[in-house]
Amino acid sequence: MSAALGYAPSLAARVGRAIGIWLVFVILGPPVGGLTFVALARLATIFGVLDHLRPELMSTWPPELLFIGVVFGYLLGAVPLAVAGLAVGIHQAFFGPTSWWMALGIGLVAGVVLVKGEDVAFEAGGFQAMMILTCVVTTVLFSWVVRGWHYASATAERAP
Repeated sequence: MSAALGYAPSLAARVGRAIGIWLVFVILGPPVGGLTFVALARLATIFGVLDHLRPELMSTWPPELLFIGVVFGYLLGAVPLAVAGLAVGIHQAFFGPTSWWMALGIGLVAGVVLVKGEDVAFEAGGFQAMMILTCVVTTVLFSWVVRGWHYASATAERAP
């Protein structure tokens, strides 16, 4: 029995909860991920890690850079965040709350799949690492945002 509700939620309620979590990841995740990537890229150029990687982009005026981050967040990050949101949503709807280490693992897998799927052809490994770190940070952040949107596991509800 779900401690918060006092009754066992139906399958439709669980699926609705998973879809709600998925929508949060899909709608809000890409712009936040894009802005996270821009912030990481700015930090990398400040510390000279990625000086050879498109310096004209990093010298762009900040509002333009933020717009670019949001647009590219949807172009590059929608699919990995949709997959991460689906994984977090299913876990929270059917198995209970998602821990931080589980969200970290989901974000890491989503980031690696993004890098492998995009087949990014940069000679520097720093760009791929920033893309993976962006997926991890965004997944952990949004799993924290939806941390209270869970039901107890179905097996725990049947226990006497």
